[in-house]
Amino acid sequence: MSFLIKLLLSSLLLFGAFALIVDFPYYPWKVTYPEHQWDRNVLKAEEFLLNNAHCKNIILGSSMASKIDASILGSDWCNLAFDGQSAYDGLDLLLLSELEPQIVLIEANVLERGANTFFLEKLRNPINSYLMQHFAIFKTKNKPTQYIRDPVKYQLISPLLRYWPEHQSGHSEKPVLKEQILISQRKYQSRALSKEEEERITNLFADLVALNDSKVLFFFMPSHESLCDLNWELELKRMLAEKIGKENIIDAPNCTEYKTSDAVHLDRESALRFSGFLQSNLKTKSLSL
Repeated sequence: MSFLIKLLLSSLLLFGAFALIVDFPYYPWKVTYPEHQWDRNVLKAEEFLLNNAHCKNIILGSSMASKIDASILGSDWCNLAFDGQSAYDGLDLLLLSELEPQIVLIEANVLERGANTFFLEKLRNPINSYLMQHFAIFKTKNKPTQYIRDPVKYQLISPLLRYWPEHQSGHSEKPVLKEQILISQRKYQSRALSKEEEERITNLFADLVALNDSKVLFFFMPSHESLCDLNWELELKRMLAEKIGKENIIDAPNCTEYKTSDAVHLDRESALRFSGFLQSNLKTKSLSL
């Protein structure tokens, strides 16, 4: 038997063995969500493309909006906000799915960041789409590294770390880093809306024409109180009001009433409170939830 045939048979054997592990309902070790941001985003997008029949209403945005608990708004809400990306990526994904939602909520805080072209290219790949639909092992959540990393991490490394003093004392806050983020963000948000950003936002409205049967609303997330209502945000609000009308913009609530984990992203408790704030605003606008 030639080497290539042996290699092929070995590969098929490993492939089959891993497929059994993925489908085995009593896998003894914990398999968690992917740690890498890119994998988490791809997994979220894959799950949406494969199972979106219940998604009557959609949230688009960046990592700021990804903290929103869509279940508070209703069981027919889906959150397509992606960490490290923006509303443009979620919109591209929504258009790719050909879904026609009733309401589309677009987070406006990070509208200066365009879409990640590699993200959509991966999701558009017809071969990947076919394999994911028919074989569970081709889904991002079932990468072989997940089934190796998690047992090593939770069964071997974590028990050993309990004996390290640094681990026992817990993770300390990093006020210096948070202050650096504040300084950087204040400078960034105090600038004027650039021509390139205006053009990108104008193109966004051109893409939204495809959702002509959907009610589109823009909203602003609260962040650290010193970052709210700075020049860039105020100019963006004026531009959005001219294009879509003030009645279709949900302004951020009082930022002093919310807490952040890093000056930009809301902590868990504040994210839940803001989710309730959105729900109340939608009811006020007489939109069904």
